[in-house]
Amino acid sequence: MLPHSLISVRLITLFANHLEGGGCETGNSDLRVNLMGTSNYTYPDVSVTCDERDQGTTQYITYPCLIVEVLSESTEAYDRWQV
Repeated sequence: MLPHSLISVRLITLFANHLEGGGCETGNSDLRVNLMGTSNYTYPDVSVTCDERDQGTTQYITYPCLIVEVLSESTEAYDRWQV
């Protein structure tokens, strides 16, 4: 899982540094993403939101403009919703 973690951290750092000061927020796998119109959530490895509607929430975001899931052999089927 080390490669998975390193890739996630590098992407988070890249996006956060690039977007700094621009009104967008970069989240890690601890940030819940609400699937709009449902009560379901997912925890992607990396997410970015620039939507003002997400600025007023502290528990989750609903309007991400980017979601990144780093695939690994052990989780690929689940991550691709093939289970």
